[in-house]
Amino acid sequence: MKKLIVIFSGIFLLISFLAIREKVGNSRPVYCKYVDDISNAFLAASRDKYGLTCSGRGGALMDRVNVVFLGLDSKESDYDVERARRLIVDCSEDYLKRINSSEKVRQYLSHYPFSSNGLNFRISFHNPDERAIRLIILTKGKICYSAYNEDKSDLIDQHVETYEEAREIVMAERSSAIAR
Repeated sequence: MKKLIVIFSGIFLLISFLAIREKVGNSRPVYCKYVDDISNAFLAASRDKYGLTCSGRGGALMDRVNVVFLGLDSKESDYDVERARRLIVDCSEDYLKRINSSEKVRQYLSHYPFSSNGLNFRISFHNPDERAIRLIILTKGKICYSAYNEDKSDLIDQHVETYEEAREIVMAERSSAIAR
């Protein structure tokens, strides 16, 4: 009889432990779901519009939405700095607009309006041409455009600028194109 009590107690404790572990494991903050929903919609639009696919995501979301990370891949090649700048600015502006227009996530943002300082974007290109941009990184409000150097077998920075500088250049290009 004692053996049965010990066995049933052990089974009860195991089931209780597994149930608690399952409950705790699924208790992500609600704002993480909101960020996921925004990211999923953005990723679908980016896939359709630019042919970008997601290769990584995450962020600093411990107590609120501090930083959002998205890694994107493009199968296109022959991006120079100007074309890469337009892509990173267009993607960032679209994503920021989605975040800032979400009433659900707004109260959880570390700063509002959420800005490029809260974005970590990476866009990788699979380029055969060593002069073409292979990687764009936006972090802490700065953008770095890198190309592959065959001699060093490594990426080298081609150009670095602030997000605001890049955004101003892209907006000025669009304004002059409209004025023509």
